[in-house]
Amino acid sequence: MVETWFDEPAHLARADVLRCIQRSEPTEDGTATPFYTLLLDMRERPETLLAKMNKETRYEIRRAEDKDGIECRIWNCPDRDCRGRFASFYNEFAAGRGLALLNVDKLQKFADQGELILSAAHLPTGEALVWHSYYRGGRRVRLLHSATCSTPSDNRERSMLGRANRLSHWHDMSQFRSAGIETYDFGGWHEGRDSKKIAINQFKQGFGGEITLNYNCLRGLTRLGNAAVWIHSKFVARTSALACGGFRPSR
Repeated sequence: MVETWFDEPAHLARADVLRCIQRSEPTEDGTATPFYTLLLDMRERPETLLAKMNKETRYEIRRAEDKDGIECRIWNCPDRDCRGRFASFYNEFAAGRGLALLNVDKLQKFADQGELILSAAHLPTGEALVWHSYYRGGRRVRLLHSATCSTPSDNRERSMLGRANRLSHWHDMSQFRSAGIETYDFGGWHEGRDSKKIAINQFKQGFGGEITLNYNCLRGLTRLGNAAVWIHSKFVARTSALACGGFRPSR
């Protein structure tokens, strides 16, 4: 299987299946699944980007930086030690919320190709509060993971984590913009009715941006690949129908 992101060209030698992540248009054949995300145009001036955020997001960013003393750092080429610290932090976060653990092999492949970026926000004491991971493809970065430290004990700590997360995103955006990145991709937008995911939408939308439709596609390149894609499409369609009582989920 060969995997491509966004609309980058694929090198198909000796591949059975082409998997395209977040294409702007579906492939001519194979399967295509709609994927909504939120995109920000990093070509805007910093003051314009801030002006497009809502009032709460701008306030939280300023307070995190000026009053909380939260510091941010980004690694464009994270080494093994950095990746290990991120993996430990994320897996503890995921275990506490019933999420899947980190796919370390996939992360390693991104790092080997120079496509992985990690960032963190921490207190002056060095205690990490937030970690982010990104995939970089050309002039676009896509958020892969966002994790915060253990569930806070009270509303005060919870509020500080929210501020730290907003400041971390803004710091990342600023660094990406300086590096020539044109598009910041929040890595998904929930189109359903899950209240927790809707709350995440609201957090993202506080930064502005545009909801955009992309497509995740699978295309068979050989007889074996076509058979694999056909089986995959039948399995996904069946399990989706069962999960929704016989109806396909709304997007």
